[in-house]
Order: sequence, then C-alpha cells, then structure tokens
Amino acid sequence: MAGECTGAGGRARAVRRADCVMSSMASATHGRTAAGFLVVGLLIIVGAAAFVTIQRIGPSKVFGTMGAGERGTIAPESGSAPPGGIADAETLQAVIDSAMTLVQQGEVSRAESVLAAAVREHPGDGELRLAHARTLVELKRPSEAYAAYEAAIATGATGADVQFEAGTVANMAGRAERAVEHFSEAQRAAPTNAEYSLYLAQVQRKLGERSAARKNLLLATRSDDSLSIAWGTLADMELEDNRAGVALQYIAKARELEPREPVWRLIEARALKRQNEPGRALMVLEGIDGDDRYSLPVLRLVGECFALLGRPDDASARFVEAAERPGAAPEVLFETAIWCERAEDGDAAIKWARFAAMQGHEEAAALVRRLEGE
Repeated sequence: MAGECTGAGGRARAVRRADCVMSSMASATHGRTAAGFLVVGLLIIVGAAAFVTIQRIGPSKVFGTMGAGERGTIAPESGSAPPGGIADAETLQAVIDSAMTLVQQGEVSRAESVLAAAVREHPGDGELRLAHARTLVELKRPSEAYAAYEAAIATGATGADVQFEAGTVANMAGRAERAVEHFSEAQRAAPTNAEYSLYLAQVQRKLGERSAARKNLLLATRSDDSLSIAWGTLADMELEDNRAGVALQYIAKARELEPREPVWRLIEARALKRQNEPGRALMVLEGIDGDDRYSLPVLRLVGECFALLGRPDDASARFVEAAERPGAAPEVLFETAIWCERAEDGDAAIKWARFAAMQGHEEAAALVRRLEGE
C-alpha cells in the first residue's frame, strides 16, 4: 500500500524528516488534502515539496567559509582580476567583513545591497558572489540565491560545502534536478560524508529515482550508522513497496537510536498493522504523547487499528478526546463526527459535524444534512 502515511526523520529534527513524511502524506489524509496539517508536529517545511530549510545556511552560516579579515583561496575568473591586486583583495575582504557585521546586527537587506554593489564592480570574484548568495538565502529569496550560487561556482567558488549549499538552495527553489547534480558533486568530493549522501537520496526519492535513493541511503548508513533518518527513510520506502518485514528491521535501528521519536513509532505501527498486528501497533502508538498524540496521522492510524479489532467505540473515544482540545482543527472535528457515526452515536456525530461546518470544513455541511436525514 504505497504512500501510507509514514514518516522518516537531515539537519535538526525538523529538517531530517521532511521528504520522507511528505512522500506518504497523501494516503494519510484518505484522499483529502494534506495542506492542513504537518505530521505529528515534527515537521517544518519551506514549501510543500522541499525537505530542506534555510537552517542549513542561516544567520550563523551566511559567511561560514570566510571569517572576518580572512579571504579564502577562491580564484577570480580568468582575466578578471582587479588591477589593484592585494590592495583590491583587502578592499573586497573589508566589504565582506562589513556585510558580515550587518548580518550579525540583523540588517540583512543592507548587507545584501552592499554585496550586490560589490558584485557589480567585481563580477569575477567568487567569494563576493558566495557571500551575496548566502545573504539572499537569509532573505528567503531562494531563486535569486540559487542563481547567485551558480554564478559563484562559475567564477571559482569550489569545495564540497559550496556544492552542498548550492544543492540545498536549488531544492528550495524547486530545482530538484539541479539539486541532484550539486549533491552528487559534493558526494564525489567527500564520499564518506553521510549528510551529502542522505540529502542526495532524499531528492532522488522525490524525483522517483528509488534505486539510486536506496543506494545512497545505504551509503549514508555505512558512513554513519547512527544516522537515524537514513534508517527511517529506508523503512518508509520498504513500506511503500509493501515489504513490512524489512521495514520493521530498518525502523528497529531508528528506534534504537531515538526511542522516543514519534515519527519512528508511527512507521513501526504502520508496519505492524500491515502485518495484521493492530494490537501491537496500538501499543507502539500509546508511547506517543503530547500534541503528537492528537495529530491526524496518529489519530487515523489509531482509528484503523481499533476498527480492525472491531472496537469503533474506542476509536470514537480517542477522536472525541482530540476534538475537545482547544483549537482542534476542522478536519479533526469532521473525522470525529465520522467515527461517532461508526460507533452508532448519532447525536455526537451531528454535534461534531456541526462544529466542523462552523469551522469551515467543506464536507461537513453535507454530512450534517445526511445525519439529520434531510
């Protein structure tokens, strides 16, 4: 049952899980849109298709490869070296230092303007272009930032880190194919870096290159066997291919590394349900607490497991518990009405359907009419 709502956890917990979870949201919503929720509250995504965030090159990273007063080894484009030689190099470093100070003071727009002007005067300086690209990322302008990264690379900016940053920003800008190219370059430059293999695999998976994605996920685990996201993503892919037994082997590794991680519990429970063990699946889900316990993917899986056990009343009770929480989403209210109907509690079903309709759920009004026999 490919696409089941499982998840897998890159940099920081929010980044690490994004593509894996997004790949499986569609069926978690049972045919309805996934735009209204994030899986178990663990996921912050820049755009619906992206798995990276600008945390990778945020404020502390904007000038990460060049500290104050320290110009690197990026060579200017052939024939474009400024006539001033060392003096001009010192001037350009002063510009970069000034921009870095502005960024640290929170004046990123001013820093971008300073660097843009310097780039116009010295278009062949790779470090200037790289600094400019990073400020554009900080300003959340990924398309412009990616163009700036391309220009920086074309004018001499090199190294695995630069390629990795370019790939990250390409993916943010919706240029997944270009992201694969940059991540591949980063991986070739540093083949034992697990993070590069992981990010490459995630984008390949998004593009449907499943065999290549698996290969790179396994490569990531060989480079760093403590990378729980790689094990979790492998498990998620095995579930998509209806190999629940293999999925359980992989998710066991992720759970061993992060035993309290709700996303890993969600994957394990889905694999157990797939193997017709809803009781064990429910036991795993009971370990999820806090707001995650009441997320729609978890609630839906709990409902499915109770249904397999012939216990719709228990499913209804869990949904009611979620619906009674302050700020419950319209979709939660609507599905609570559905489960109350299945539990043959017509009055409660009408009540929650009305609440869902009042909150603007598109299907709730029709459900109220049907329940009331109109």
